[in-house]
Amino acid sequence: MKKEIGENGITRRDLLSVAGKFAVGLGIAAAGVTSALPSAEAEKINLKQAEVEIPWKYKKIDPDKAAAIAYENWYKNFCAYASASGIIIPLRESVGGPYRSFPLLSVQFGEGGIEGWGTVCGTLLGASVAISLVAEEKAKKKIINDLMNWYSTTLMPVYTPANPKATFKNKTVSESPLCHISVGKWMKAEGVKLGSPERRDRCARLAASVSYQAAVMLNAWADGTYVPSYTGKQSDCGITSQNNCTECHGSNIPASL
Repeated sequence: MKKEIGENGITRRDLLSVAGKFAVGLGIAAAGVTSALPSAEAEKINLKQAEVEIPWKYKKIDPDKAAAIAYENWYKNFCAYASASGIIIPLRESVGGPYRSFPLLSVQFGEGGIEGWGTVCGTLLGASVAISLVAEEKAKKKIINDLMNWYSTTLMPVYTPANPKATFKNKTVSESPLCHISVGKWMKAEGVKLGSPERRDRCARLAASVSYQAAVMLNAWADGTYVPSYTGKQSDCGITSQNNCTECHGSNIPASL
């Protein structure tokens, strides 16, 4: 077999051999750094490499910008994606860093109350993910609790886009953070079906409303002026739940455990 000789006289086989030895050498060197450390320290380094620490840096967001982004993005990837994007996209622009690598599509599963199951509203899920990236543990819990309560007790949607894709008459108070209750009450009031342009635009405006409110809360937190407002119990029957069970379930609710 003929050797393939390059212009500098080195054969292809020689080149591959050198490259292989170089790669092996790099591997041994890298492994040697860790193996030279005590096992506990090596484990810490490995864990550190695999972990992305939060919270991340926050710069105040224009709530109107957050709402406008969320409204448009609902029509791309629906509710959870939309409400998260209203917070994360402005932070990509102002802070950069980890926000640029955060995969927004990873929260798309929240659509329709998690893949159409009608559980927690996807707008709350997406916004809560964004809040969790920004605020430390204690603050995060308070802000998310307040957002859930605000969503459940506010005449919605709050946001009105400059160029709406559909028009409708009604706003409703869900009295629940659940998708199927929130959407169902509004559909009944408006007299439209799930696939109607009106219902779609209502949910797009809802995502915008939630992103707006999340930005307002985070800005107050950043200023040191945020005061938690939700003080209600999460359960009256010994389990984690909301308290308006009888609205849907009549008297057939769990007894206190």
